[in-house]
Order: sequence, then structure tokens, then C-alpha cells
Amino acid sequence: MYNIIAIAGLVICLPIVQSSCPVTDRTPDWLVPKATFISGVFSRYCQDFEEIPKNIPRSAKHVNILGNPLKTLKKNDFQYLSNCNILFISYNELSTIDVGAFNGLTSLQKLFLHDNKLVNLEAGVFRGLPSLAILSLQYNEIETLQLGAFEGLSSLNELNLHDNKLAALEVGVFQELTSLTLLRLGRNGIQMLESGVFQGLALLTGLYLNDNKIHSILSGSFSPLQNLKYLHLNNNSLKAIPHGLLGELTSLRTLWLSGNQINTVSSGVFSELQALESLSLEDNNLEHVPWTIFVSGDYNGDGHPAKLKLRLSDNPLLCDLSMCWIKRGEEEGWLTWWDGDQWAPECINFKAHWNDIPLQCNEISKF
Repeated sequence: MYNIIAIAGLVICLPIVQSSCPVTDRTPDWLVPKATFISGVFSRYCQDFEEIPKNIPRSAKHVNILGNPLKTLKKNDFQYLSNCNILFISYNELSTIDVGAFNGLTSLQKLFLHDNKLVNLEAGVFRGLPSLAILSLQYNEIETLQLGAFEGLSSLNELNLHDNKLAALEVGVFQELTSLTLLRLGRNGIQMLESGVFQGLALLTGLYLNDNKIHSILSGSFSPLQNLKYLHLNNNSLKAIPHGLLGELTSLRTLWLSGNQINTVSSGVFSELQALESLSLEDNNLEHVPWTIFVSGDYNGDGHPAKLKLRLSDNPLLCDLSMCWIKRGEEEGWLTWWDGDQWAPECINFKAHWNDIPLQCNEISKF
């Protein structure tokens, strides 16, 4: 077997040095030993490299270093790769990145560092990446984001920190990311959101905080996020949603609160969510969901969203006349069950599916 390398129109075949790829539950099937440079793409898969190769051509536009025992990115490792647009350093054993490691990568737009063993991100670690738009850090062991860790990333659009070990987010840690539109923080160990934690993220449209341990969200946590459209807080430890917490999220379309321990929803809590289209409250401890959750709204003059898809299944609902607003919403067509009737709730006091409960809602003229 041979490596195939194309340089200046010439095809060069070199014998492959036998090596093997690491095997974990995250190792993709396509990760097999490989060493090529074709059409500007430099790839070294499972070549037992413990440091970044020194022979990466300066013309390389896409660099893949995958499945190696690489532990450290050193200062100036990529200093001559000013033409590189995409850099994959994934499925390695990377635990340390020196400040200055990315010097020279002035054209880099996408940086993938997922599936490594990173624990800490120091201040200035991504300095020198003025064009970076996507940064992938999921499936590491990151416990700490130091203030200034994202310094200089003013062009970044997407940041993925999914599946790490973050327990807390320091106020101001994201303030440099003024162009960010998507932030994934799911499957960490975050317990609390402090006021101002998302300052600087005025352009953010998607925030994913699912599968953490969040039990407290302080007032003002979401205040900078006027353009947010998608908020996932499912599978946390929330017991209540205080009035005013979501008041700044006037662009919000989708809100996931399923899989928490919510036992009460305050009056007016969703009243400012004028663009809300989908609301998931399934798998909580709710006995009642009164229409007053929208009471302060000015939607159609009726105190409800123009169109709403709702999930309420897997709650200990006591279905009585206070739930008639849902029946009326179904009849009037502005409320539907998310993904169809299978997400309609059952009522513990009737032991019946929502569609079969004997509420006398026709006796009530308005909610």
C-alpha cells in the first residue's frame, strides 16, 4: 500500500508506514490510516504524530490531523499556513494549547478541536484568528473558560462547547464574541446562570443549555439576547420560571423547558414572547397551566400567541375548567399539539387522554 501525494501536477507514491487508529465509542468508521496531500488538502490520519508535522505545504487550504497521540499545540505550529481555511485537529489526545499556537492562520474560517482531552482554555489562546467563523470544542474535558479565552474572535458565528465538564460560566467570558449567532453549551454540569453572563451576545439567535444541572437563573441572565430565537433549557433542575425572567426575549420562537422539575408557572411569564411558536413543558411536575401565563400579552388582543405548538405530556395535570383556554385554543386553531396528538397530555383526575376529558368548556364564554 502507498501514500498518494500530488504536488505541482506530479503524483508521488510513498510506502505507508503501518499504524493504527484509536478506538473509542466516538471514533468514526471512516478514520483509518491515511497520509495524503491532494488538491490543497493535507491529511494525516492515525500516523502516530506527537507534534504537528513540519512539512505541511504552505499552499495547504485544508489541514486534517486526526487520530494521533498529539498532546500539545505549540506556539507558531502553523505560522506559515496563511492560506489555510479549515483546520481539523480532532480525535487526538490534545490536552494543551499554548498561547500563540494559531499564529499565522489569518485566513482560517473553521477550526475543529472536538474529541480531544482539553481541560482549560487560557486567556488569549485563540489570538491571531481574525477570520474564524466556526469553533468546535465539543467532546473534550473542559472545566474552565478563563476570561479572555475568546479574545480576538470578533468574527466568530458558531461556538460549540457541547459535552464538556463546565460547572460554571464566568460573567464576561463571551463578551468578545460580538458576531456570535449560535452557542451550544449542552451536556455540561452548569448549575447556575448569573446576571450578565451572556453580555456581548446581541446577535445570538440560538442558545442550547440542555442537559445540564441548572437550578437557578438570575434576573438579567438573558437581557442582552433580544435577537434570540431558540432557547433550549430542557433536562435541567428548574423548579419554577419566575415572572420577568424571559421578558427581554421578544424574538423568541422556540422554548424548550421539558425534563425539569417545574411545578408552577407564574402569571405573565410568557407574556412578552410575542413571536413564540413552540413551547415544550412536557415531563415536569405541573398540575395546572392557567391561561394567565400569557395574560399580559397583546397577541391578537386575546392574551395568547398568534400560533402556538404546545407539549404538556408527562405532567400530573389536574384537568378542570382552568384548562379550558387550551380547549378553546384548539377549537379556534391558534393552538396545536407539537408533533400531533401523541403529545397531548393525560389528566390524572380523569385517567384519560386529553381528547376524552369531560370539561364543560362550552359553558365558559372566555377563558
